[in-house]
Amino acid sequence: MKKLFYSLLTISMLLGCSKDEDKPKASMSAQINSVAWSAVTRVTVLTNQKFVITGTSLDGKSISITVSGATAGTYILGTGSIQCEAVYKKSLTATTEDTYAAITGRVVLTEVNTSAKEISGTFEFAVWNASLGTSSISISGGSFENLKYTETTE
Repeated sequence: MKKLFYSLLTISMLLGCSKDEDKPKASMSAQINSVAWSAVTRVTVLTNQKFVITGTSLDGKSISITVSGATAGTYILGTGSIQCEAVYKKSLTATTEDTYAAITGRVVLTEVNTSAKEISGTFEFAVWNASLGTSSISISGGSFENLKYTETTE
């Protein structure tokens, strides 16, 4: 009976183990004026061939990127750009003074996996707050990996 118990215990342990180390982890990170930033929540939506990628850090800072395209490639950011837009908010309760829009930069979608509904890529841009007229903030070394997305229609 002991032998059967230990055999069943061993089998259940082997079957119950998942290979989390084999599963790619979703992440989104960047440098904001050379200070490390990492999103703890990430939401990605695809609507009418347009991705909206949003990440929020533990301290409430958020980066939201809109890409007008659903295929791998480079998308240019900037004032009046139709390819891509980005917004940086200093807090969850961001007012006009805490919201910065991209004035120049780029987003590269390195992978769009339509069967797994995951995207990966890189980004870098400068943002500016027009209402404050302050100097720009640099968002550099940005990356997002294995972000699951949902598809919606308008």
